[in-house]
Amino acid sequence: MPARLQEIPLEYFKKAINWLRTQPEVQPKKIAIIGLSKGAEAALLVAATYPEINAVIAYAPSALIHQGLGATNEDPRERSSWTYRGQQLPFLPYHPSAAFVEYIQHQRQAQAPVAFRRAYMESLQNQIYLEQARIPVEKIRGPILIISGQEDLMWPSTLFGDMIEERLNNHYHPYPHQHISYADAGHKIGYPYLPTTIAHARGNAYGGTPEGNAYATEHAWQALLTFLKQTLA
Repeated sequence: MPARLQEIPLEYFKKAINWLRTQPEVQPKKIAIIGLSKGAEAALLVAATYPEINAVIAYAPSALIHQGLGATNEDPRERSSWTYRGQQLPFLPYHPSAAFVEYIQHQRQAQAPVAFRRAYMESLQNQIYLEQARIPVEKIRGPILIISGQEDLMWPSTLFGDMIEERLNNHYHPYPHQHISYADAGHKIGYPYLPTTIAHARGNAYGGTPEGNAYATEHAWQALLTFLKQTLA
C-alpha cells in the first residue's frame, strides 16, 4: 500500500472481499461495505467495480473521484486517489484559488482549523474533469444508504449525496437508495453516544453543532441498522 492516500489499488479491496467470502461465519451473498468521507468515496467505487458487494452505506460521501491526498513540495504531482488494473482512475484535481490559499495561510498562522469545503466547491467548476471523475454508482448491484450533514465544512457531502441520487435516478438504478441529510450536522457523523463537542481535529474544521452532530450520529446509526436488516437479513 502507498504511504499516502494516492494511487490506492482497488484490487486491495478485492482481496479483502475474496477473503471475507471464504469465512465460515459469513454469508457470501450478503456483504455490505461502509465508508466515511474518503472511505465513502472508496466504498462507492469498490461497489461499482465489484458485483460481490451487495449493499453500500456511505457517510459524508463524495460523488466524484478526487485527487489523492499527500502531495508534498518534494513531490507535488497530481495523482488520483485510486487505480484499477495498474491505471490511475480519472479524477477531479485541486486547483485552489489565490483567495483560498490566502485563507489557509491565515488560518494556519492563527492556529485555527481550516474548512476545506470551499476548495471542493471551487473544483466543481472544472468542467473539463468533472464528468469523467463521477463515480459510476449506477453499476452498484445493491441498495445504497447515503448519510450527510448539511453543515459539513470538510466538503459538500449533502450536495455530493444529491448528485449520487440524481445519477442513480437518471440511470434507473433498480435497487433501493436513500439519502438522509441532517441539518446542523457536519462531516463527522459516525458512531453514536460519543462526545460531539469537538468540531475540528488535525487542523481541519468538520462543522455542525454538538447537538446537531449528536442527533445525527444516533439517528443515522438506527437508520443503518434498519437498512442492513431490510437489505441483507
